[in-house]
Amino acid sequence: MPNHLIIFFIKLFLVYCLIISVLFFFENTLIYPGAKRNKDLNNFDFLVEKIKIQNFTIETFTYENKENKKNILYFGGNAEDVAISLYQLKKMFPDSNIYSFNYPNYGASEGETNGLNEEKIDFIIEEYLKLDFLQNKKFIITGRSLGSGFAVKTAYKHQSILEKLLLITPYDSMKNTVKSLYPYIPTFMLDNYMQNPIESHLFISKINNPIKIIYADGDTLIKNKLTENLILKNKNIEAIKLKNETHNSIFYGEQIVFESHSFIK
Repeated sequence: MPNHLIIFFIKLFLVYCLIISVLFFFENTLIYPGAKRNKDLNNFDFLVEKIKIQNFTIETFTYENKENKKNILYFGGNAEDVAISLYQLKKMFPDSNIYSFNYPNYGASEGETNGLNEEKIDFIIEEYLKLDFLQNKKFIITGRSLGSGFAVKTAYKHQSILEKLLLITPYDSMKNTVKSLYPYIPTFMLDNYMQNPIESHLFISKINNPIKIIYADGDTLIKNKLTENLILKNKNIEAIKLKNETHNSIFYGEQIVFESHSFIK
């Protein structure tokens, strides 16, 4: 083989190794990039507070009305400041109490980003669920995109507080999502070294409460196959694929408002 071809393939291999290294060392930052708040917060009648959980300052959102009979526990997506979703959440869940929070470095929540991982988010959720105003309630646990994985795990671990489970553009596992986005990453690295596998498929089959999954036919971030893999894990899932929607547009459309209404009744 000519020397110039050898040099070319060596350079190509080195670039490949560099890309793999960046993805490996910055996994947490890629999955939890944070979301800066670019405008003043309109709280839409939500109570907005900050609580301390270890080294994290967590921004919480609470909407309560004594006449409301349903309780929604919402987990947001990987680039979502929950504050921008408050209006839509009230449309999706009328006559409901709504509870949510921002992950560290999202909105006004504070804490490390590159050190943030699935285990630490799990810990924050467990501490959040201990708050007094969340006691003695049943929840329709709801998760969008990244948050669907935490919704599934929370529903599985806390079935005594689970009324229903609603998932919007969910995945079967974060490991498979990364594989679909970066197919050139060696499988053994994901299987053995990934800090955020978030394997919803392991838990959803063990949930007996009503489950609804809403996903978009034009989703290019979480491929339909990943969502449908999850659907196959539980025969009781009601699955709705919305047409002419993308990963982001689905959440702010009118179709999802209708589908949410029909599920929480």
